[in-house]
Amino acid sequence: MIDNSNVTKKRENASKKKQQQKIVASAAAPKKQRHVATDLSEKNVEFVFPYLHLIAAFFVFSLTVLSLFFGNTLTNRIFSQYPIETVKVIGEFRFIERQKLEKVLNIYLTDNFFQVDLNNVKEQAEALPWIEQAWVKKSWPDTVELILQERKPLASWGDSQLISERKEIFDGERVNQLGTLPVLYGADDYASLVVDRYLEMNTLLNQVGLTIKTLELEERFSWRVAVSEGITFVISEERCLEKLKGFVGLYKKMPEVDKPYIKQVDLRYDNGLAIKWKKKNGNSNAA
Repeated sequence: MIDNSNVTKKRENASKKKQQQKIVASAAAPKKQRHVATDLSEKNVEFVFPYLHLIAAFFVFSLTVLSLFFGNTLTNRIFSQYPIETVKVIGEFRFIERQKLEKVLNIYLTDNFFQVDLNNVKEQAEALPWIEQAWVKKSWPDTVELILQERKPLASWGDSQLISERKEIFDGERVNQLGTLPVLYGADDYASLVVDRYLEMNTLLNQVGLTIKTLELEERFSWRVAVSEGITFVISEERCLEKLKGFVGLYKKMPEVDKPYIKQVDLRYDNGLAIKWKKKNGNSNAA
């Protein structure tokens, strides 16, 4: 009779021996090295150096320290090997005079990349009448980039100046290339108010086909407005837009045959207005 318990034990012992042999063989075998694919032939690789500005600062600092021990001769000799070769100007220009701009910028072509004063470049550029704002930066190894924003003239200011859309008065040249601009008059301290009133009044008058040619803030703080259709308005500052809006409503209802004969509209009254008419015989009447 066969003892089943003995057969089972023999099988278990044989299985354990095989497992132990596998473990020993696995431990003795050399480990395989992992291989990471680095094929970048189909990728755009951008190398970023986050500490480049620190390296450049350290370089300049080191040269400064050397100059303390060996004098400026050494540092000047090193800096001179990095001259500014190009001043790149970026922007859309209509009125900036190229010759004057070049005259200002050519001064900096004698500087070197490390010592060029960018703030000074910015100040000199913005001192030109037609330049509203300038941004300056260096581009390694030999270029200064200058981004310019030209002033946008809104109107003539007085008889000889201009005022920009940002309400800045400036001495613009080449005015003859501007075409026809409205003319605004007033004290320089009230330039912002004058521009605001011009834009607001012109918007109202445009509703009935009228366009402002001149607008003047008079000493008594009233407005004298002349439009292209030959009408002059006199309006006090108090409630001026409300009063002008009232005239616009009246003008819309007025017969077309009467409109060409309006010479002046006085809106300084608290309630109502006075109209001076042109007559065919050259005389005029107020109504």
